[in-house]
Amino acid sequence: MIRFIFFIVILIIPGSVYTQVDLKNFNYYNSYDGLSDNHVRCIAQDSSGYLWIGTSNGLNRFDGYKFVNYFPEENNSSTITSRSLSHLYCDHTGTLWIATYTGLNYYDAVHDRFNHFFIPLTNTAGRSVRQITCDPQGNLLLATATGLYRVDPLTRRTVFFKNLAGYDLICFTKDKDTVYAGTSKKGYLKLTFTGNNVHCHFYMNDYLKDKDISSMKIDENGCLWIGTREDGLMVFDHSGQNLLKHFSENHPQHFKISGVSVNAFYHDDQKNVWIGNDTKAMDIFFQKTNRIVKLPILDHIFDKPEIFRVKQFFPAQDNSLWIGTLRGLFHYKENTRFIRHFPVNNLFPDDVISTDVRSFFEDTDGTVWIGMDDGFLLHTDAQFTSFRKYQLNNTASIRAISASANHLLLGCYRGLVIADKVTLKSIKNIYFNTQNSKNNIINSIYLMSDNTACISTGTGLVLLNTTDYSFEKFQLPGYDRDFQQFMAIPLNDSIIVYLKPSQLSLFNRNTKTITPLQLTADTIKMKDFIHLYYTDSMTYYATTDGIIMHNLKTNKTRFKSLKYLIQVSDISNVIADDLGFLWISNSRTVFRYHPLTEEINSFDSKLLLNNVNFSNRAVYKLKNGNLLIGGKRGFNLIEPSNVKLDTTKYPMIISKIKINSERLNIHYGYKQKTELNLKHFQSNIMIEFTLLNFISPEATKYSFFMDGYDAGWNETGNSRIAIFSKLPPGKYTFYAQAQDIFNRSFYTPPLFITISPPFWETTWFILLIISIIAGTIILVFLLREKRHKEQKEELERLVNERTIEILEKNEELRSQNDQIEIQKNELQRLNATKDRLFTIIAHDLKNPFSAISGFSSLLINNFDEYSEEQKLELIRLIQSSSSNAFELLQNLLTWSRANLNVIRYKPEKIQINEMVKEICRFMEILARNKNIRLLLNEQQSINAFADKEMLNTVIRNLIANAIKFTAQGGTVTVSFEDKNNMVAISISDTGVGMSAGEISKLFKMDEVYSTSGTEGEKGTGIGLLLCKDFIERNYGQIFVNSKPGAGSCFTVEIPKS
Repeated sequence: MIRFIFFIVILIIPGSVYTQVDLKNFNYYNSYDGLSDNHVRCIAQDSSGYLWIGTSNGLNRFDGYKFVNYFPEENNSSTITSRSLSHLYCDHTGTLWIATYTGLNYYDAVHDRFNHFFIPLTNTAGRSVRQITCDPQGNLLLATATGLYRVDPLTRRTVFFKNLAGYDLICFTKDKDTVYAGTSKKGYLKLTFTGNNVHCHFYMNDYLKDKDISSMKIDENGCLWIGTREDGLMVFDHSGQNLLKHFSENHPQHFKISGVSVNAFYHDDQKNVWIGNDTKAMDIFFQKTNRIVKLPILDHIFDKPEIFRVKQFFPAQDNSLWIGTLRGLFHYKENTRFIRHFPVNNLFPDDVISTDVRSFFEDTDGTVWIGMDDGFLLHTDAQFTSFRKYQLNNTASIRAISASANHLLLGCYRGLVIADKVTLKSIKNIYFNTQNSKNNIINSIYLMSDNTACISTGTGLVLLNTTDYSFEKFQLPGYDRDFQQFMAIPLNDSIIVYLKPSQLSLFNRNTKTITPLQLTADTIKMKDFIHLYYTDSMTYYATTDGIIMHNLKTNKTRFKSLKYLIQVSDISNVIADDLGFLWISNSRTVFRYHPLTEEINSFDSKLLLNNVNFSNRAVYKLKNGNLLIGGKRGFNLIEPSNVKLDTTKYPMIISKIKINSERLNIHYGYKQKTELNLKHFQSNIMIEFTLLNFISPEATKYSFFMDGYDAGWNETGNSRIAIFSKLPPGKYTFYAQAQDIFNRSFYTPPLFITISPPFWETTWFILLIISIIAGTIILVFLLREKRHKEQKEELERLVNERTIEILEKNEELRSQNDQIEIQKNELQRLNATKDRLFTIIAHDLKNPFSAISGFSSLLINNFDEYSEEQKLELIRLIQSSSSNAFELLQNLLTWSRANLNVIRYKPEKIQINEMVKEICRFMEILARNKNIRLLLNEQQSINAFADKEMLNTVIRNLIANAIKFTAQGGTVTVSFEDKNNMVAISISDTGVGMSAGEISKLFKMDEVYSTSGTEGEKGTGIGLLLCKDFIERNYGQIFVNSKPGAGSCFTVEIPKS
């Protein structure tokens, strides 16, 4: 249960209001709200943003919604050691330390458990840790009844300073590198640290003698503030000896406060000092005015006076103030609620009264008149603390209010009512249309400077004289008589009138003429006007598209579309405050918009407005700048000057996770990315998330989104729990969002959740099964293939055996055929050789012998008759024929021996130049006989590897042929050269030459080709064949290059080695 305290304490000094403390900004918590005990002794806030409250009966953790209680348990080392706590402290590592009267504990946030820290003491009294702070190195300092201890928060190493043994330490404060420690009855200590040593200075004076120092503070001026249990609060200069101020109930000559025992005090950011004592009130010292204000916070909570007894002031991370007292926990946030709500049912709980507020009017004396449905009229003072109600007969809804000096002008649903301000009795009822009551609706009343009231009615524009109540009606052209939203606003000598949807006009009072009002904004697409509001220089028009802002001085217009923010067709009012903001309301929300900076804030929390529907044109600005907005359940008072938007970045955390109803022992802190790796059976997940905003947690709206599962954000209102049942395996990311009372969004760090599938659904298992199936199929296939292969191999073996047998037979037959073919070819060759031999013998050998026989017969028969020359000629012819016959026989013999393989190939190293020289000397005689020059182009010595006899025969035949086919006076040239790995021997002549056809016949075995020389020399036809055969046997080649009439060149190439 949270109690809100709704009254204001005001201290007024003549001519000045020194301060104002709004007690409605206090929240109160006690055991009814879940606190383990009302006696709150200590408060701390951890690094995640949780608030921890230590009481005399247990420890509490608070997230703004509920208290989680921690108590000691027997035989359970993970709980705190004592129910009675003395101090809480969060060190620089984020660890929460809990000081009790029986020892020290620290909180393990990861596993949500407490660990005991045992202090090595010589007596049990030292285990009572009064307070904790840290030295400049970050080590913990423990104030105990037996002295000072230092603890390393990382190594847990403990040091006891023996030079301070016997000092009963109560409290600490720090100033840069110096630590001050307050004692019981012995003044205070000033401590400086060097390594493991502490340097101590003792301070005592008459004011502190026999006093227990309960709290200490060094202010920005270096003054030392000391709270005592016996004599209030004292302020000393930097020396610690000179008393500057003294706050106590016993010393009224200084500053009188509510009590003498000051357990705690606090300096806020306005330099005001909050003083807690043992009475039922709390004091605030305002240093700027040197005044003290008493805050009786408990007066309206308890029926009888109760002792308040403040134990601790704790400034939270959001700059709010938590106060621990004997009667519970208080929370203060300055100017949190700048919108005050006045529900009519609460103002008059025992009466049956309409709650729908329609209109407002502030009178000259500052009182406010409030018009409602069913003829109800409320009247309140300027502070809205006292209300009176009236009901007028036959008036229905009071939709507009104005007033003259003595009378009220009430614009009602059925006409205008003139009533006395004091008695509220009706003086006069005015009906502007007696034939149709519907057209007597009064929409607005504006009192002009000449005591003329400008009234917009269902029949058009009415100008009413408030002195004699005479009036003049104007039927305006283009006015829709059934349009009940007609409004008229006075503007100097003219009146802006709203004739019908989308049309504004300007009515001149003097000339009684009307002209359309031209707005210059080219971006405006006019639709229905809903509400008009004007100031000295600006006119504001609320339309179904947004807000039109018309500058009356420059005639310039701006338009602001609000479609992206609200449903603009639902706009009910627009009004400007003194700070330049426009306040725009629709059925449920109030927006604040600044036309210059375009800053937009929305206030739609029920805590701030507690309304469900705002009435059209039920908006009013008071002379002090405050705004009134009426609705279905009452009205709201907005204080624009007190609007202070909360800029604190509150931590949004995941506070709890349950998997299958079992809580995970994992701490989910602020700004921490977390991963969850779950099994497939851990698919039921509950996630609790919290915005650690203690100002208005019940106004916070939550939503969550599970990426990978949800299609969109799930809005949960004020519920902070997301439940997922049977989440399928997969990867998810969880987000939670919170919107505070100012519509600011906060998000939890992403929570990455991976739910692994069961092993039978995993990829590796599916691949394994597929592999097994595929392997089985492959194995069966391979076995079948193996069997088929074996059968095939057996068949192939049999076939191969048969084939081999057949092949062997075929090979034998083929070999026989080859042998036969060889024999056949050999026989054919021998036969051809024989035939050629016989042809040569029959043809070429017969001729020379015939010539010898004939010439010899002529010589014998005519020997005596022939002269010596004739005889000699015949002898020459006989000799030539015999030479030819010999040469032929010699070639035939050599050729036959070669074909019969009688001549064996006997290669040897030959000096080519010597051989060629020898052959040329032999052939020189033959060349001279034909007057032919035989030339030898000598080279350096060249060796060849060949059969000497065969090569000699080849060269002689080629030179002989060259001489034979060269005419007298010609030339035969023999040359040789080294050509790579071959020796090239060339015999060229200047003879008759040959055609290509003749060259092709030279080396054919089956064709006898022989021609006569230049002087009729006969050839055998086998000379060149013999040359070719010998050259090939020596692994060489023979080439012919010849043209008819240009001579011939025979080239022989034989290997060098």
